[in-house]
Amino acid sequence: MLYTTEQIAQMYSGEENNVTPYMITHTWIPNGLKHIKGKGKAYLYKPEWVEEYLEGQAIEKQTENKKIIIRRGKAKKNCFVV
Repeated sequence: MLYTTEQIAQMYSGEENNVTPYMITHTWIPNGLKHIKGKGKAYLYKPEWVEEYLEGQAIEKQTENKKIIIRRGKAKKNCFVV
């Protein structure tokens, strides 16, 4: 089943998240959300596509926030942040 941008925004909005149609069309789609172009300026989505996109974003955020520290010996001058 395909859903409109407004329906997806309602499905993913809640107490913690405020997902808007604007956010979907101007942020999620340019960042890789799969979609089908509907009539006029409308877009259509499968819930699986949205879940896949959100999972990918969560994994990406986790890897951005991790830092790997490599230490050689006891001296601080040999520490590298990757």
